[in-house]
Amino acid sequence: NTYNATVTVQNSTTGCTGTNTFSFKVNPNPTATATGADVCEGSTTTTITLSNLSANEADQYTIDFANAAITDITTFTSIPVNNQITVTIPGNLIAGNYTGTVTVKNASTGCTG
Repeated sequence: NTYNATVTVQNSTTGCTGTNTFSFKVNPNPTATATGADVCEGSTTTTITLSNLSANEADQYTIDFANAAITDITTFTSIPVNNQITVTIPGNLIAGNYTGTVTVKNASTGCTG
């Protein structure tokens, strides 16, 4: 959405005023759903699939894993064309559920979601 506004300034000594009209755009935050693939003990990779990518054109991602044994992806990285992210995991992880937070970004607008 684009909004228009007017700013008015006044000189406190002379009382003279001036105005300027400007516009600004509020870009929506991109969204996506992340789903991790189940793997067997001893596996060293898993796949995270991004779906329901918003029309706001998310084109980059980071991942913050809740378990310190799994290396976070802290630099925004381009989303692969097939929306599948291959993640390296330690081969010695014990059986269990592991979680992470995926953040998506539109590189053009800088908006994240």
